[in-house]
Amino acid sequence: GDGTTNDKLAPIQVPGLNGVVKVEAVGPFGLSAPLNNGASFALTSSGALYGWGKAGGYFGQQPNSSNKLSPEVIFSSPTNPVTDFVVKPDCIVVLRRDGTLISWGSSHLGRAPGDKTSILTPAPVYGGTNVISLVSSNIFGSILFIKQDGSVWTWGQDRLYTMGLGDSFACQFVPIAGFGGISGTVSSLGAGDTANSWQFQNFSVAEILDDSLVSDLADPDADGIPNLLEYALGLNPRALTSSGLPTARTDLIGASAQSESTGSEVQLFSTPTVDLTSGKRYLAYTVNRSGGIRQDIDYIVEVSNDLVTWNSGDPHTVKVLDTAEVLEVYSATSLDDAPRQFMRLRIQRK
Repeated sequence: GDGTTNDKLAPIQVPGLNGVVKVEAVGPFGLSAPLNNGASFALTSSGALYGWGKAGGYFGQQPNSSNKLSPEVIFSSPTNPVTDFVVKPDCIVVLRRDGTLISWGSSHLGRAPGDKTSILTPAPVYGGTNVISLVSSNIFGSILFIKQDGSVWTWGQDRLYTMGLGDSFACQFVPIAGFGGISGTVSSLGAGDTANSWQFQNFSVAEILDDSLVSDLADPDADGIPNLLEYALGLNPRALTSSGLPTARTDLIGASAQSESTGSEVQLFSTPTVDLTSGKRYLAYTVNRSGGIRQDIDYIVEVSNDLVTWNSGDPHTVKVLDTAEVLEVYSATSLDDAPRQFMRLRIQRK
């Protein structure tokens, strides 16, 4: 990296590099490559990846420049900078700030299932999103990473048994079953433990690699209900939903409705009395959660009188029933006093 091909017996500073946060050196590139065919790489704090040496063409945005005597930027993304990278004898994989993976090279690219096509210009890893940590196992082994939900994923060659799989090679990443950093009792949306994963119960491995099918906002059955809401309500993401959605109604509050049920009376409230006025009408909202409450989801019922400002909880709403199956919430303001009212359910990851 000093502009020459002269050997050095003492350390020298590589010119033109400042703010370096990570370096890697690798070679030779390919089993048939000459022994002096190697390269060095450096990542700066600004998120730019530099390379120099003999890299067999794997210099990313400069695929026709295989030999570099001095560091040059081989990949940069100013609006989405690189935060980490790994280099193998046949490819480079970078992690960007938004959690997406980019790769270029040959067989370890992580493309669509079965695709080992060499690509010398950077392109997205198939399904590589929400990644927080990236590592390469050994020279010709696998690449592994951790996603935001704590699950561990991998692709590549199972040399030295680093993949935890029965397959010897996977062209695209696959989950390692049993690694769900978030326990299945806390999160079952995309846990690495396939037995407890809602995604694995409804999608194949190949489909889970496709964010257009499994992301929170995806709607694979085109029924207008995104995956995260289907998950929160215990609905089937692969079938059109005609029931099970939250419902609203108007209730006239009477003295019997304010008391615990006796005989044939219907118990509306879980406590003997609630802060609702007898003889007035109130907007009520029922949320059915088939299969129980998702422990990784917040269920928030909100009210508004203008569809702009939304409020929840005391003193705006009264929760009267919250079981594993049913959440029932009333507006704390009667329709007689404020006839223009709206209610909605907001769900979010905890």
